[in-house]
Amino acid sequence: DYMEYLNASSYDFDTFCIYNPNKNIEEVLEVQKYLHETKKNIHGILNRHYLDVVQKDVTKGNGIQILLSLLGNNYESFGIGDSYNDFAMFENVQYPYTFHKVTKEVKEKTCGQVDFVYQLLQKIE
Repeated sequence: DYMEYLNASSYDFDTFCIYNPNKNIEEVLEVQKYLHETKKNIHGILNRHYLDVVQKDVTKGNGIQILLSLLGNNYESFGIGDSYNDFAMFENVQYPYTFHKVTKEVKEKTCGQVDFVYQLLQKIE
């Protein structure tokens, strides 16, 4: 039981993932909801059929925001991802991309799809 293990754990961590070998998204969403309702300093970010559990302020979007502010926001920004945990990144780059093979929900958050990362790099040149 993921939630019992989480409550009993005294380990310090940066990130861990809860993997569901049954690929049952409903079970993963139940754990995400539990974290949201009971934990103040961590949250779960959906990543296909498992959950990335990280500190509350940690997202790919926050990382992009920090990087762009350090660079002075004078750069075009591109991001490529393939899952729900990339949504925050997509919202913080000018040109969000994903892959043809991903779910419709992920594709809807992007401005384009490619088969391979190198194809996006060729578009940037």
